[in-house]
Amino acid sequence: AASDVYKRQGKTFVHPRPEGDPAEGRAVRRFDSSRPFNEFIDDEYARLEHQRDRDRLLSRAKTVLERSRRRLASRLVEIENGRSTADEGERNRHYGDLILASMHLISPGDEWAETPDYLNENRPVRIKLNPRLSPADNAKSYYDRAHRAEESAEFLDSSAASLTRRMEDIDRRLEDLPSMDNQQLRDLIREDEQDRKQSGKTGDLPGIEFESRGFRILVGRNARENDRLLR
Repeated sequence: AASDVYKRQGKTFVHPRPEGDPAEGRAVRRFDSSRPFNEFIDDEYARLEHQRDRDRLLSRAKTVLERSRRRLASRLVEIENGRSTADEGERNRHYGDLILASMHLISPGDEWAETPDYLNENRPVRIKLNPRLSPADNAKSYYDRAHRAEESAEFLDSSAASLTRRMEDIDRRLEDLPSMDNQQLRDLIREDEQDRKQSGKTGDLPGIEFESRGFRILVGRNARENDRLLR
């Protein structure tokens, strides 16, 4: 009806744009009229596909790095928990010194040594003994424990430093992700897949895993886990 009125008045009817037109507010990409339109369309779809591919690669690469970082952080927590036993070295060495200093107070077959602690205002301290060993051998036993604990502490420190360096490397790679090209992202993902495939060959192994000087080290937390590792 409106168009009939416009015709009688000699005017051109222009249909008003409906409210909420989906084209409203959209950015329109300019078309270079010097190029074939089909070529323009092909380039535009290629650009969109490249961007979608890059978005997928970026997301996948970020997931890969973050998963690796969580795995390393978990190992670092295990190492920190292991320090509680490594810290016993100094105490065991002190017990060995106290036994040697109090050999005249210890009788064969004693299960405990009661001796003043010269580092604690000579307050009495009780030290567990192996009744089948001489006082000197009991002292040596404590020195051996101290030595093992000190070696363990040195190993844990080295492993923790290695894990920390690897986590810092992952943090740098996460920051560099936006500047990587698609091929570099694919290489990163492929490297992770190969590492996971190689790790999968060993199966679900028990114990705690460390890395030191390029070696992967598995340590059982008890006799049963050590037996599984050896088998």
